[in-house]
Amino acid sequence: MSFFKKLFGSGESKPQTTEQPVKQEVSFDTLKYDGIRALRSGQLDFAEQCFFQALEQEEDLEIHDYLSQLYLMRDRLDEALAEVRIMAEAQPDNLPIRLRMAHVAFMKEDYDTLHESCDAVLSQDGTNVEALLLLGRAEMAHGQWAQAVEWLTKGIEAEPRFVDGYLFRGEAYRRQQLFSEAQADVDTLEGMIPDNEDVLLLKARLTKDQGDNLAAEQIYGQVIDVNPFCVAAFVERSVVRLALGDQQGAKEDGDMALSLRPEETVDDGNPQEGIEKKVEESMRKTAIPWDYH
Repeated sequence: MSFFKKLFGSGESKPQTTEQPVKQEVSFDTLKYDGIRALRSGQLDFAEQCFFQALEQEEDLEIHDYLSQLYLMRDRLDEALAEVRIMAEAQPDNLPIRLRMAHVAFMKEDYDTLHESCDAVLSQDGTNVEALLLLGRAEMAHGQWAQAVEWLTKGIEAEPRFVDGYLFRGEAYRRQQLFSEAQADVDTLEGMIPDNEDVLLLKARLTKDQGDNLAAEQIYGQVIDVNPFCVAAFVERSVVRLALGDQQGAKEDGDMALSLRPEETVDDGNPQEGIEKKVEESMRKTAIPWDYH
């Protein structure tokens, strides 16, 4: 069932009327459902053509929903947001659509639209954890760590087992060097989701920040045990091993990171030269550190 059907109903075609010829109605249905089938089978160009031709005959919010999905698949975020906006304007009090708009806005770094959408949600549901999380993430993207903590704390207060809230708040605390607060969130998470990759990665970074490289190295090893393909863990453990004087181990981690994700390492194919600079740049630029591995 499509997102639109969940929000608006069955999505069935309008009944025929005497004012609408049977041929045109059949043509609309054929275009619409051929487009849906093409979208589901990955024939995106054909799907887009079908949807455009169907909309020329009849305005249909479900088609706008499918077009937004198609544009997201192709990373055409401006067009995806425009389609979701059409849906939101048609159903201004529909919270799932508002949240979807906020998610797309976050993806395209349109934080004004994100705030507009989340504000609309919170005006109806003041403890909506999804909206609070998005607002917190938007503040993190701007390096506004204290403001992010405020939004995320509201989400945690509304939902005590709000895993994402603790994850992002722990990172925001870490960025402010509020290590005891960050550790408290890590401890809470370990009680809820033990041996979780994201939690272990946050714990490793927190340990590294406090200068315990030996313990951090061990925790990065735990991350790799959970996910042997975690590029961030190999890159960051390489830096830790360099600090510990383990040149061979650092090189091995750098080589592994390069083999897994060449774009994550640097300097003309040399996996070791400048790797620490790459790590620091990644951690500085990334508001959501566990999203790039």
